[in-house]
Amino acid sequence: MTSLPTVARVSTPGKLILMGEHAAVYGAPALTTAVGLRLGTRIERTERASIRLDLLAIDHHEILDAAAIAAYADTQRAAWEAYAADPGTETFAQLEDGQPARLARVALAECADVLGDLTGLHLSVTSDLPLGAGFGSSAAAAVGIVSAGLALAGAEARWSDVGPRVAEVERRQHGSPSGIDAATVFHGGVLSATRDGEDLDSEPLPVRADLLRQFRIVNTGAPAESTGEVVAAVAARRAESTVAFDAILGTMGDTTRRFRELISSERTTAEDLMASVRTYERCLEEIGVVPGPVANLVRDIERRGGAAKISGAGSLSGNTAGCLLVILPDDAELPDGLDEIQARLAAEGVRVEKVE
Repeated sequence: MTSLPTVARVSTPGKLILMGEHAAVYGAPALTTAVGLRLGTRIERTERASIRLDLLAIDHHEILDAAAIAAYADTQRAAWEAYAADPGTETFAQLEDGQPARLARVALAECADVLGDLTGLHLSVTSDLPLGAGFGSSAAAAVGIVSAGLALAGAEARWSDVGPRVAEVERRQHGSPSGIDAATVFHGGVLSATRDGEDLDSEPLPVRADLLRQFRIVNTGAPAESTGEVVAAVAARRAESTVAFDAILGTMGDTTRRFRELISSERTTAEDLMASVRTYERCLEEIGVVPGPVANLVRDIERRGGAAKISGAGSLSGNTAGCLLVILPDDAELPDGLDEIQARLAAEGVRVEKVE
């Protein structure tokens, strides 16, 4: 009888949303790309009578037992069910309990059916991804932990197995995720995706590499609120003014479909891309996820002949909103003092690097 592996190590990329954030939650298309900054997950079987979590990216370490993880996962499921029945900032606050290892605990629990007793596991996570800036760090961690858990159980990390488990983890983290982040970091490249109820239809999208190289990535800093808080606030605003909100969503969907055509066409110019980017950014500002200082930065870039939009959930307040995707003419410079990140777009997806 073949013994099970004792160590599994997995690498997952980050992601950025090219276009479609927020509208994707309501069935509009989204275009996403894997980013060449990566998160590493390692799970090892040990002889300890406990479970050790070393989440190095957030400098959090804890030791607990299998019963505590199971109980925590049950509590989180109940909180999510309450949120799903009545989405809003108050019910989301009950779900987001401030536990730093919330995602890791739930992700391990989602692998318990194949791993069996979790006692003795040592999970460590490292990351090159800026936290809370729209790089999909939670999706990368969820995909990494679940993929490593399946590999440690002797199973292949297939999307048909990884996807449903990660969806549960992401629901506990964000409330109503589109699922697009996880699909992107798993598959890599550029994806076109549409959410249909609880299902996500996605397909790889061939794009012109020279057009992708037009985009520059600027990190404005971690948003004041979590992705889940922003998504919940947007849902509440839509409930207050559905007709007006859905008109904006319609523009966002149309702009994303146009952008999809542009990034694959041989006739597209940088100015064509910038027109769509400007339109979508205005929609994001209208739904309230771009705080004033970030909107002012976008106007500065536009005065230089360029275009910029947030990539990700954005923020409800403060001076930061995560990442900006920026396109500038060749003779223009970014405003001074910005944190530009060098990372390749359309990067490789999940890699199982070691199983032994």
